[in-house]
Amino acid sequence: MVSVPIVPLLRICNRIYPIKLVKIRTKEVGHFVVDTEYYLRRTSLKPNRVFLLGYFGGVISNKQWAKMVKRHFLVNDCFRYLAIANRLFNGAEKYEFELSDGEGNFRDQYGIIPHTRPQIRFRNDENQRGRVYLDSCGIRERDKYICLIVRDSGYKKFLDSRRDWTYHSYRNSKMESYKKAALELAEQGYWVFRMGKAVEDLFNVEHPKVIDYAQSNERSDFLDIWLMANCYFCITTGTGLDDIAGLFNRPSVFVNLLPLNHAPLYKHSVIVPKKLFWEEKGKLLTVKEYMENGHISTKDYERAGIAIVDLESKEISDAVKEMEISLKKEDYLDEEQILKQERALTQIFDCDRKNTTRYQFFRHPKSKIGSVFLDTYWDSLGL
Repeated sequence: MVSVPIVPLLRICNRIYPIKLVKIRTKEVGHFVVDTEYYLRRTSLKPNRVFLLGYFGGVISNKQWAKMVKRHFLVNDCFRYLAIANRLFNGAEKYEFELSDGEGNFRDQYGIIPHTRPQIRFRNDENQRGRVYLDSCGIRERDKYICLIVRDSGYKKFLDSRRDWTYHSYRNSKMESYKKAALELAEQGYWVFRMGKAVEDLFNVEHPKVIDYAQSNERSDFLDIWLMANCYFCITTGTGLDDIAGLFNRPSVFVNLLPLNHAPLYKHSVIVPKKLFWEEKGKLLTVKEYMENGHISTKDYERAGIAIVDLESKEISDAVKEMEISLKKEDYLDEEQILKQERALTQIFDCDRKNTTRYQFFRHPKSKIGSVFLDTYWDSLGL
């Protein structure tokens, strides 16, 4: 192997200045985006005295993001072979580096995102290219648009059609239930883009301001990133692409989210989970029970005797309305609703601390559980 003789040189250089090999996780767009951007945000506050030799780890989920990452990281495929050669020698781990040190970083453990600016940004020509697309849709500069991304089984099948992805089906939901929210936004003058790289269902909404971009010929890796980064806010069921919105300081409505343990309370967000009922009793789970049953497999919910019920169209619409109102008027909640928010969020954090694996660290001051959801199910949620 040609790289083998270079390994001793790499190790000698490390005695003078730390040089590390780093594999950049690229297959899942969420990790690809967060690992790279969060590392740069973190080091913008506290520089990391290390020189990184990066290589992409296999399938590239978004070519535009890869292009933007290369503006900030030294990335070359030859470093992959150097990493392989390095592992033929003892102590290989001393010369390797992880951009992310686990879920704590991925979930903004120290609240870095709200206090830093995006590091990976678009060039002027890219912003102009995005603007040209909006112009072609009839969207003026003063108009606002919202991105809607709903998880179904299409993208996972696109990644690997041979694998059985049914264990992930608890996170999917039907596009039909999002029509009401999209139409209401369009009637208020907003534009709505249905996002997605590989989707199963059409989003047939008879309104000129609702665009099924995911099924259009104009869909591209560039626009996937640019549209999410520049939207007024996004509506999502919790999928990798919505991390773009969060990292570019765009608010997000998370609906039909599961498990509740994974609620992105570190983001400016309104969050409403799917409804979980005990099959035997027909009762909604309490918040404590939601947190104790943070399963990540459909069969695990079945084994626990838990029925998963998607939110109704009106419940999705209520969550979207709440975000839209909150962006116009911050003090829209009354005293009772504020108290309910505090009790719900406190219990989520308290339960999370008791779980073996933690997911909640930093709470964004503008993160909320949907107030209508709390009002409707308050007596059942055990708060």
